[in-house]
Amino acid sequence: RGYADGFVEALPLGGALSSEAAALHGEIRYAAGVDAHTWRCEWAVPFAALGQTSGEVTVLPLNLTVYRSEDAQIVQWAGTRGETWDLTLGGRAMLSPRASATAVPKPHPRVNADVVATAPLIDGRIDATEWPGIPLSLAQTPGGLPLSGKPGQAWLLRVGTKLFVRFRIPVEDVATITRGAEWRLDDGVEICFPGTTAAGDGVTWVAHGFAGGSYELSPEAGAPGAELGAKKAALAYAATLTPEGWECEWSVDLTAFGVTLPNAGVAFNLGAYRNLDHQWMNWVGTGGPTWQVDKAGTLDLP
Repeated sequence: RGYADGFVEALPLGGALSSEAAALHGEIRYAAGVDAHTWRCEWAVPFAALGQTSGEVTVLPLNLTVYRSEDAQIVQWAGTRGETWDLTLGGRAMLSPRASATAVPKPHPRVNADVVATAPLIDGRIDATEWPGIPLSLAQTPGGLPLSGKPGQAWLLRVGTKLFVRFRIPVEDVATITRGAEWRLDDGVEICFPGTTAAGDGVTWVAHGFAGGSYELSPEAGAPGAELGAKKAALAYAATLTPEGWECEWSVDLTAFGVTLPNAGVAFNLGAYRNLDHQWMNWVGTGGPTWQVDKAGTLDLP
């Protein structure tokens, strides 16, 4: 823990021994300062002190917390509904070697939404015969590295102006699947693509769907909040739990979101969050949010 006056301490919490905390304290470098109404701090913690090898790809359980005395606010990076140091409920940091300055950028993958004669029913009763074709794999972290847990899958179909998407998210312990509707906390999926607003301005649309059956349009990528309610009517969504995890079905009226058809290439991405292991999984890891679709893949809509 580091404080605004520059004091830093290492505590034997979460199973750590006092001797281990003392050893860690000797390796940490910490500085803090106050500037007007803001205080800032900087940390340096050697990989070796965390039992990691520098330069190797690894997943590090991690969480961060700030306490602000002014309004007695405690905020966490990954909300655990308890102690920050309970890393079974915290977040994950994907540590990877520094990319080479001469590395060749990865090509953007392309996928086609197959046109079918009969639209799947969006009723939560997943019928595999309604979803032909080979699924996409949600097997990348947001940073574009291979997922450490089981990947999700997604099927894409098109009937007329509507895009149909089916997700399958495996969960080893289905009792851990949350039924709430809070993004970044509850089990959910997302669809991201560009379109236009009612005024004709370019925008990226982000739709979230949850294991409990709720769904929403999000303003996080810049979509105008005043339009989200009306645009939601152009979506249909249903979710269901299965013995292997959970699945959901979407229909998206693309023209309602300003997507012209046919279209030889729409920037596109899919993502999911799994509460059990706090895994974020993407079709294409963008190095940032799923909705940075200019860094993701391309959806062909013939």
